[in-house]
Amino acid sequence: ISGFSATGLFPIDIQKALQSLKPKEKKRKSFEAPTTPRKRQVVAETVWVTPQGSKDIQKQLQEAQKDGNLSIRDFNCILKKVMKSIDQKNSQIQHLEEEKAVLKASAAAKAPTGRVPVQFNPNQAFPEIEQIITARDQAEKNVLRQVEENRRKPRRKKPPKIPTVESTFFNQHPKS
Repeated sequence: ISGFSATGLFPIDIQKALQSLKPKEKKRKSFEAPTTPRKRQVVAETVWVTPQGSKDIQKQLQEAQKDGNLSIRDFNCILKKVMKSIDQKNSQIQHLEEEKAVLKASAAAKAPTGRVPVQFNPNQAFPEIEQIITARDQAEKNVLRQVEENRRKPRRKKPPKIPTVESTFFNQHPKS
């Protein structure tokens, strides 16, 4: 009050005069933030398992359509499960293909080759050209012999079909 008396002003409401000296909060324009709609409660708690085949997918779609209206939530859930199932099958196929390639490579590595060691005099530093040519020719003969043996191997013949009682009956009495 002493500050007011020196200036010659005498306020009626001292608190109002002091509030004008305080920094004012800026008032925002009226802005209404968007409100998130409440979640709808799911009446039927159907658990959708990941389908392992097309029959499972068909059963799930029929189950979802049983009520008459297929909700977007159920449809999206089924589609996600289908995508997951397809991804699992694709990764399984890729894994099996890699395993198959490894098995093929190991079988090819175990197969006998036409290699023949070069016979040379241990007292010499290097083998002579004739010895190398002889070893190469022997290796080619080994490969040709293996190819011929593979051709000569007899293939298993399927035994002839023995007619069953039902097939003989239907052959004797055709439909009229």
